[in-house]
Amino acid sequence: MNYGKSVVRRINQNIPFFCLCDEWDPTPVYPEEPKKIEFISYGKAVEEMIAIKKAAQNRPKTIATLQSVCDKFQEFCANNGILLVNIKHVTKEVAQEYIDHLNSQKKSPQTVVNHIAKIKTLFNMMVKRGLIKENPWADIELPKVVQTKKNIAYTEDEINKIKNRALTEIPQLWDIIQVIYYTFLRPIEIGRLKIENILLDQRKIYVPGTASKNKKEAYLAIPEPLVPVLEKRINNPSNWFLFGKDGEPSPKKIGYNWMGRKHSELLKRIGIYDPNKTLYSWKHTGVVAAYKNGVDIKAIQLQCRHYSIEQTDTYLKSLGFVDNDSFRLGVKEI
Repeated sequence: MNYGKSVVRRINQNIPFFCLCDEWDPTPVYPEEPKKIEFISYGKAVEEMIAIKKAAQNRPKTIATLQSVCDKFQEFCANNGILLVNIKHVTKEVAQEYIDHLNSQKKSPQTVVNHIAKIKTLFNMMVKRGLIKENPWADIELPKVVQTKKNIAYTEDEINKIKNRALTEIPQLWDIIQVIYYTFLRPIEIGRLKIENILLDQRKIYVPGTASKNKKEAYLAIPEPLVPVLEKRINNPSNWFLFGKDGEPSPKKIGYNWMGRKHSELLKRIGIYDPNKTLYSWKHTGVVAAYKNGVDIKAIQLQCRHYSIEQTDTYLKSLGFVDNDSFRLGVKEI
């Protein structure tokens, strides 16, 4: 096949002078021998994958977490006499043994699943780069996770209390809350937005792939109540962060977890702090309000950046909505 391709390629190159060409060499050209995969240790393989993740501008906390879970697995192997001289020594049997070990430590099923998901991600990267042929963490038995907590929205009373205190004590935080409430943006994405991303005349926010958590660009609608909040911020250099240092427009990025910390502190001062209600809960609150006010589910899907209506439907159900009025109102008394 390769020889045939080389013949066709050479003929095509010489078509204009074919009858005059007497220097064509019909010797078959064979591809180079494939390079053999060198032996690489578990530690080295993990180090290289984490370096790739770090170069892709992942958050420092994400990198630290990846390193931590990989170190725990390596410690487990060392304590149980499992050699990791070669990355191929990590087999499905070893992976399952480690999961059983985590379960025996009485860790919550969700913790174990999250822990393995991070290791699995790095091993998927190794497969793509030819370090291993298959991911040993795929198709193994994981503990079943029972979803006991729903997405929780703030009540009307809580909204009023938070709004009144935030406007008085930390108005920058109330601006951030409004952006989450009206656009369904994640706090981490808001911290990456720049003034140039606010297309106010089009009533849109452009979320570049570098700012989006899922690395996909998107355009989000700006509801009219949010316009005044953005108008007072965009009269600054376009390359400034919309919410920079201390929550103000600035060339400096906002501090790590500044938003979440200020939000928790405010709720504690008000006396309504609940670990199940966070800054991100304002997205749930906004979705609840939009749905109750009759916003079409397709519009909610686009604003939430869900890949399908089914995903949006599942999300709405997690908020406590089940659209079954036809049954509720249609059943008659016997």
